[in-house]
Amino acid sequence: MPLSLQAGVAVAAGVGVGLANRQLGLNLQVLGTVFVNLIEVVIVPLMLPLIILAIATMESTRALGRLAGKAILYFEVATTVILLLGLAIANLTEVGQSASLPSANTAKLSTLQHGVDFKSLILTVFPSNIVQAMSSGNLLALLVFGGFVGVGLAALGEKAAPVKNFLDSLAQTMFKVMGYIIKLTPLGVFGLMAYASANYGVSTLVSLLGFLGVLYFGFAVVIFGLFPLAGLAFGIRYWHLFRHIFPVSLIAFLSRSTEVALPPLLEKLDSYGVSRKTYSFTVPLGYSFNTSGACMYQAVAVLFIAHAYHVPMSFGHQVSVVLVLMLLTKGIAAVPSASIVTLLATATAVGLPPEGVAILLAIDFFADMPRTSVNVIGDALASVILDRSEGTFSGPARRAGRRRNRRVPVVAADQAPTGRRPDAGRDLASSGAARGEGLAAGGAEPDPGVA
Repeated sequence: MPLSLQAGVAVAAGVGVGLANRQLGLNLQVLGTVFVNLIEVVIVPLMLPLIILAIATMESTRALGRLAGKAILYFEVATTVILLLGLAIANLTEVGQSASLPSANTAKLSTLQHGVDFKSLILTVFPSNIVQAMSSGNLLALLVFGGFVGVGLAALGEKAAPVKNFLDSLAQTMFKVMGYIIKLTPLGVFGLMAYASANYGVSTLVSLLGFLGVLYFGFAVVIFGLFPLAGLAFGIRYWHLFRHIFPVSLIAFLSRSTEVALPPLLEKLDSYGVSRKTYSFTVPLGYSFNTSGACMYQAVAVLFIAHAYHVPMSFGHQVSVVLVLMLLTKGIAAVPSASIVTLLATATAVGLPPEGVAILLAIDFFADMPRTSVNVIGDALASVILDRSEGTFSGPARRAGRRRNRRVPVVAADQAPTGRRPDAGRDLASSGAARGEGLAAGGAEPDPGVA
């Protein structure tokens, strides 16, 4: 039975057990917690060697700068489009206009940051203790530290070969360990869903079904509309990719943690044909800058609060919302309860009551599941697009391209056209094999854009 089908059965069984026996469902949380902990413990020993090797094997700093520039530009454009799409959906549906909100308890908000301290945010990217940053799962700090180590290894040249070999072996070992852990997905999913259904039930959903309905519709538009269009524009077989990473998106959905989904996502991208040096750099960067699901949530939530409390939101106000969110949603992943903190900061900036944020905090569990899953799918698509732009993607091409290739007749060697030697194919194969041997030995494929 496929893993995704096993996970689906586990979801149904977990919900049934949680609703039938609340105490048993609460006790089964330990299964989900163990599964999540097993994945989280692999994150640092997997990510750190991948990041270091990605930088160390770059053929030049120019290549690294080019990839970083492409990634940041893509992330900015993609998240801005999703913000605008979210505002459009919220305006068209008039979400919150007929909402009868209960009185809000704002006590929970006192434990959250009421804004984003950019000085502290920058300092978390450059920590004084890298071990502490690793233990807290600070991926941006890991990316910066790994980048410096990678540059140092690249500068050492052949002297760094033993370290590179060790890091490569460590990464391969962690991938193998990750494969073992993923086989436990149905058990972990069963525990997570049993606890969720027992702890939250259905009463929490009823009061804010309108908001959740519009939010889930917005996520569906992104997954089944916007992402396929992006794949079409960049020549990516999006639906093939979607099926390939679906188990990872399900883990993200149920665990509500992008960090938990990180190791299996890297494994899936690797098996899909994405270059290691690309996904090792773009995925951790995307976790902080390519928050597709969070952007949709923020846009819909801001207008829901405005409509529910009858706060006029003119075109100018909504432009200011986009500008604020374009800034606040970048690099916010290092902040605890990032989405709620961002929403609270945005609400304060545009004059919305914090009581609305407190009410949405009550159902954040149900909003966080698809929000996290969309983030992961968006990062996977971005990695494939950026890898294809670098010319290092070895995964499946678009179907149309393969059909065109099939219509090209095969010409025998003795019927080769004039101007091409009959043994040219053998020369090309030999050169390709030689280049493959060079890459396997740790060399980097030459960049035609680098002198």
